[in-house]
Amino acid sequence: MPFVGSLSCVARYLIDPIGWLERAEMRYGALAAVSSEGKTRLVSGAADCPGTVIIFDSDLHRRVLRDDGSFHKSGFGRGLVRGKPSAREKHVVATGEGLFALNGPEHHRARKLMMPAFSKVKLDGYREDMASLALRAMPRIARGGIVDLHAEMSRLTLQIASVCLFGQDPERATETLSPIIVAALGLLTNLLVWAAPYDWPGLPYRKLLDLAGEGNRALRHLIDQRRQGRHLGRDVLDALITARDADGQGLNDDELASHAAVLLLAGHETSATALTWTLFLLSQHPRVARDLHDELAGELRGDPPRVDQLDRLPLLDRVVKESLRILPPVPLNHRIAARDAELGGHRLPAGTEVFISLYNLHRHPGRFPAPKRFRPDRWVGLEPAPHEYAPFGGGSRTCIGAGFARLEIKIVLATLLQRVFPEVAAGARIDPVVRVTLGPRRGLPARLHDPGAGIPRVTERAAGRIRTLVTTDDESSSH
Repeated sequence: MPFVGSLSCVARYLIDPIGWLERAEMRYGALAAVSSEGKTRLVSGAADCPGTVIIFDSDLHRRVLRDDGSFHKSGFGRGLVRGKPSAREKHVVATGEGLFALNGPEHHRARKLMMPAFSKVKLDGYREDMASLALRAMPRIARGGIVDLHAEMSRLTLQIASVCLFGQDPERATETLSPIIVAALGLLTNLLVWAAPYDWPGLPYRKLLDLAGEGNRALRHLIDQRRQGRHLGRDVLDALITARDADGQGLNDDELASHAAVLLLAGHETSATALTWTLFLLSQHPRVARDLHDELAGELRGDPPRVDQLDRLPLLDRVVKESLRILPPVPLNHRIAARDAELGGHRLPAGTEVFISLYNLHRHPGRFPAPKRFRPDRWVGLEPAPHEYAPFGGGSRTCIGAGFARLEIKIVLATLLQRVFPEVAAGARIDPVVRVTLGPRRGLPARLHDPGAGIPRVTERAAGRIRTLVTTDDESSSH
């Protein structure tokens, strides 16, 4: 558009990301360019960016996953620096985005150092804290009346992340870290942040810098405490501090702060969103919910699941897989062309921004028939390739905390659903919005019922944009 250029395209994306992605695939097919003239970058707004392309095709996704040399990761955090030292902030407010922003040997070294913190032995050890915190949250969640399940899941997953990752008191974490995270995620979808990324008074970008600095200082304080030998525990931060590579070198404070920030965000908001959408989908499909309740009650008899019991809960596994398919918490994956590359018959100059729409990949009708239907039983015998179904990314860049997230989601669901069944509040409007994660814009207001008294039929379907993303079968065929 005159004067505005392709910024209008970015604005339309920020207003309705999912609708934008659906329209783009319908119009352009496997690969789309954001601007015919290039020089539009959705993440950093760099003026010298050759352009941005969006991938909707699984074969092109496989090509990107297999070529780490041509397609690098690039994080937002490296741009969170003050242009000049000032009285308000005399240092970099965010040193990077951990594994999100590392490539090549740096990524290999960091991932190798971090892997022991997410080994099976470690994950099994986190189970007790996850189950304990889920039980502890029950009186608050089931207090009666209408509750915002998204807010409650965010609170719970932040507490789990704080305890398992950093060994912190769960209540203190919700008082100190939660406001920072919520405000920062909201700013990341503020159009002015992208249109005017300047550290000027009154601009949202300055507020984002302030929040990043506040979070960075809090994490460095935790690291300093551990370095001084206080509050040592069996959590992830302790494992990262003590990790050493083949040369006996560990992670420095900048690396620790960056990795800790990524783990906190990835281990909190994505899991909260996955839990929220799963509870919503079950509320709209009571037959699936009844079958799941019977499975949980029969195997667990009211207790949270032990790790060895999870393999004996096949419907729970299918429900989680289907929820992550139909409403993936992270709908877009991001890469940068590190060198001139070819993709789908098109030349991409070095620096081109490449987005993979996992949302679209998960809804391929040839691979997932009736893709807008919530059908957990589709997963009986279904094993899609990593480039076809990738809720936690794929290839060498698969989320290092994927095992942690799957364990957390299953334990929380199994604990809650034996005690409560969610019913979306009458008149509630559910509009999905992308703020890094794909979540409900105004939360998920719901009433909670005792499933032991029977799970009722749905008398009123949830309203809002969600109806175009997920269509509901009749009760007789909802399973």
